[in-house]
Formats: sequence, structure tokens, C-alpha cells
Amino acid sequence: MVTIGRTLGETGRELYTNAPVLPRRVTWPLLLPGTVAGAMLAFTPSLDDFVISFFTTGPESTTLPIFIYASVRRGITPEIHALSTLLFLVTVPLVVGIERFTRYRTT
Repeated sequence: MVTIGRTLGETGRELYTNAPVLPRRVTWPLLLPGTVAGAMLAFTPSLDDFVISFFTTGPESTTLPIFIYASVRRGITPEIHALSTLLFLVTVPLVVGIERFTRYRTT
């Protein structure tokens, strides 16, 4: 928010944008790449840091990596294959789509 500054909001108000439309049309589109990048940076280590998740989870909470690990220890079932496929089919298009959406366009 600091790097965006107030000038874009003031410019929107000078162009007669009312208050409810200003965040939706000006502020949120500018914050979207940073928010998506932060979400991806939070999601990726949660899958990668299995050891930390394994030692810090309590008995009442289960993360996805812990669930997969416990299921694999009991034996690989079709549910684990389906879960892995869904995780792959969600993650890869999401990363490719975000990469294409945030790529700098030169014209």
C-alpha cells in the first residue's frame, strides 16, 4: 500500500469514481499480484516443510502432508493417487496461469 501511494486514489476520485468503486477498480487490481505471490509463498513451504509440520501438529489438527504420510504408511490406496492427481492438477495450472497473468508485456 505504501508503494502504491495516494496519487492513484486521488486520480480516481478526480475522474469521478465513487467510494465503493475505487477499491475494486484501482486498489485491488494493484494489490492482486502481491497477494497472489504471498499466498503462493505461504502454500509452497507448507507442502515442502513436512518435518516441521510433522513435529508441530497436534492431535486435533492434520495438515495435508501429514494426512498423505499417514495414509501412505497404511498402504497406498486409490484415494492417495486421486489426491495426488488433484493436487497436481490444481497446482500446475495455477502456477502457469499466474505466471502468464503477471508476466511483463512488452509492446
